[in-house]
Amino acid sequence: TNDNLVKLAKDYSDFDTLRANGITLVPGIRYMVTKADDEFVHGRKGDQTVIALDFGDGIMVATHGSKVQTGNLVKDMSALADFLKETAHQR
Repeated sequence: TNDNLVKLAKDYSDFDTLRANGITLVPGIRYMVTKADDEFVHGRKGDQTVIALDFGDGIMVATHGSKVQTGNLVKDMSALADFLKETAHQR
């Protein structure tokens, strides 16, 4: 929900809060944060993964199941973030 995304954005740089509370995107589904740094936040719930990427102008969020490799998703998200940064600065 929008409230959950606003909370994620607010807590994004507070790694202790993220680790303590996890990430909730939809009511009732909380992902345990397994890694958090200045750029990425990774969370897991069972075989589901959530990744949040701060690209300066916003936060991109993606989820995936066990058939997708996290490294590939992070690579694609980074490429999309770079594209968004470039196009935003061209305007």
